[in-house]
Amino acid sequence: MRTADILTALRFALTPVVMWLVFSDQAVAALCVFAIGSLSDVLDGLCARRGTKESLYGPTFDGLADFTLIYGTTLALSIRGEAFWLMVVALVSIAYLIPVISIISR
Repeated sequence: MRTADILTALRFALTPVVMWLVFSDQAVAALCVFAIGSLSDVLDGLCARRGTKESLYGPTFDGLADFTLIYGTTLALSIRGEAFWLMVVALVSIAYLIPVISIISR
């Protein structure tokens, strides 16, 4: 497993932690863990570009991890009433429509 893949997997692992912290009303801790997840995204990008091995699944794995962290956090905030449901619906719709439109346009 490449370093970039490990950092990407870290975002999957941090998503339920962030959601639990949001539900536990620990906003500062949730923000810190979310920041660590965001930093792992930057670092995995650097590692992937510097690495000599190329991965066919890497970009998809990275995108899915980003999707999971961002939308999991947004969903938790929405359930708590800290974010608007319309925003969640719009973000998820955009995230699904972009790949579908891309595939159709090819």
